[in-house]
Amino acid sequence: VATLHHSLPRHITMANALNLSAVVIRGLRPQAPSRNQVKVHTRSKSARSIRLSRIIVSASDGDEDIDGLRKTQGFGRGKALSSETQRVSLSSRVEGKVEIKQAAWADGGGLSGAWKIFMEEHRNLFNEQLVKDAEGKADVLEWCMQVAAEDDALSTHSVVQLPVQAYTKRVDNLVNEFVAMGLADQAMTGDSDEEKAMSVARAVENFLFETKKYKVATKQMVVDMEVYSPYRVYMHNVLPQVCGSPAVISAILTAVLERLAARGFLPADVKVVLPMMGGAEGLPFAQLAGEEQVPGIVHASPRYIVKDCLRNLKKAYWPWEWYPGSPSGFVTAAKAALGEDGRFGRKVGGTFVPPKGRPFGDIARAMNASERLVLLDQDPVEQRDLGVLLYHEGRFQDAYQKLSAYEISSSSKLDSGSMPITILQEGALVETVEERELLDRLMLDLQVKLAESSFAAPDAEK
Repeated sequence: VATLHHSLPRHITMANALNLSAVVIRGLRPQAPSRNQVKVHTRSKSARSIRLSRIIVSASDGDEDIDGLRKTQGFGRGKALSSETQRVSLSSRVEGKVEIKQAAWADGGGLSGAWKIFMEEHRNLFNEQLVKDAEGKADVLEWCMQVAAEDDALSTHSVVQLPVQAYTKRVDNLVNEFVAMGLADQAMTGDSDEEKAMSVARAVENFLFETKKYKVATKQMVVDMEVYSPYRVYMHNVLPQVCGSPAVISAILTAVLERLAARGFLPADVKVVLPMMGGAEGLPFAQLAGEEQVPGIVHASPRYIVKDCLRNLKKAYWPWEWYPGSPSGFVTAAKAALGEDGRFGRKVGGTFVPPKGRPFGDIARAMNASERLVLLDQDPVEQRDLGVLLYHEGRFQDAYQKLSAYEISSSSKLDSGSMPITILQEGALVETVEERELLDRLMLDLQVKLAESSFAAPDAEK
């Protein structure tokens, strides 16, 4: 540093020499901002009225740029929405790019409503896969990614969509690597098409579970929170972490086999099945499509996989206690709605007060999962659970409709027991006495609230 200082002109101070030497020694050079970086000034009042004319985010190459843009100052996650005068119009994607045009920037609060547009788009794409599933053409990988992308928009309020195509490309890369290594050609052995197809399927299983180390999350002690954690259910988490719930690992295996079939490497139809035992032994595997199903094995169809993912998400985000072994958390949610726990577990002054025992609950994402479960097959239990969530959100008319639909559509019988759980017995729903009593009390309370609101409506109009 001293040598550098003496070699510089006299007007260069020692402090400047130290700074310059750091640049020389460390090789630091000013970096030009990339085309994906957006500079936003939020300190001055004039900056709050800036009109952001166009943002283009590339979602085709990796995730570093996406994560960097999400953390850019001024794009804050979860910030309050501004006035409804802000408009966001979403254009079509071209080659993996997302464009947001003519978005108003006001009050430093971000692009108001962009995340709502993303949620609506991903819900529509979810419904498209639901229609395709009825025709046997659903892409389970795309279906699972739409679940993750919609929840990502809801939880982050980000103006950058989850790069769905970047994650589906990971599976395409797995298929390309499998073919490039010659594993597909080597496995095409056997006298019949069925034998060749099963040989390729076994090679894929070995490639995924041995070479690439994809695995099913193991259970922790008696509680199954690890295996069914949202981090093990969302496809965009499972793909890079190579660890997921049994259903999501089944989805990855299915996606790889479907892509190989499209390229002609599966001369016979196969299906993915899943042992119902969990743990490492619960890895999915392939069978011939016409093979007889044995007890303890379930067909991991796209609908089964998506339903399993949504049920696990609903359970993970349920803000109230979930009784072990129960397929529903209705009892504790209904008790909270009726005020049996005081202000805990209720929405007080616009703020949801988390009950004790479930600090990581998220009523918004629990309701999002319940809505899509109802879309899948109009399950009465899911309608009832969605109804109690809508009650907590203050949407009493919608809650009344869902709970009424449950009463009409369910052919349940009252169980003589008093266990606060709902179970399935011989394919029929068995409802406990406690659940029926809580439902009746909720319905009565909703009728009172709706009657009061109808009487207050004319006064409000005046």
